[in-house]
Amino acid sequence: MMLSLPALPLSAFVFTVILLAPLSEEIVFRGVLLNIFITRNPWTGYVGAVLISAVFAMMHTQYHHLTTYLELFGVALLLNLARLRSGGLLLPVLLHAEASVIALLLNL
Repeated sequence: MMLSLPALPLSAFVFTVILLAPLSEEIVFRGVLLNIFITRNPWTGYVGAVLISAVFAMMHTQYHHLTTYLELFGVALLLNLARLRSGGLLLPVLLHAEASVIALLLNL
């Protein structure tokens, strides 16, 4: 017997997908993990970007198609490069939120 969880109100779902998830994921992946690679050597940031992109894609277990994982890897790689080029988290957070909005609109 499976327990069912109550459905989230639309506003809570939108808040989570567009604001909370991008902010928290960017802090963890681009803020903490990528920063570990950057502080070792400048060039190791690019190695870290590839590794972290793979982990980021695999973390999204709600998807079941290889093409989706490849797309997530590509988006994550762009977010990592945005972090490396800008030196901060604002650009990756905004790009991640924008990608989430586009994904929501495409799935309506």
